[in-house]
Amino acid sequence: MGAVHNEAKTAHLLSFARQKNLIQEWKSEGVYPYSAGPVEPAQAVEREMFDEVATRIARRLPGVSQSKKTTLRLLR
Repeated sequence: MGAVHNEAKTAHLLSFARQKNLIQEWKSEGVYPYSAGPVEPAQAVEREMFDEVATRIARRLPGVSQSKKTTLRLLR
């Protein structure tokens, strides 16, 4: 059971790293829709949810015809 737990943990960490890299790429490109950090806890939760959904969509639909900026603004 320990090996399965370690594999799941490793997969989760890799997914988190990919998410973080993708968000950083969006920030560098100027398409990430949030410019300032969250001020209130509710804003932090909103941002976490946005990041999760947006990165999942980006991984599933890498060749979408809309611009990244438009897609991310619509998700927000």
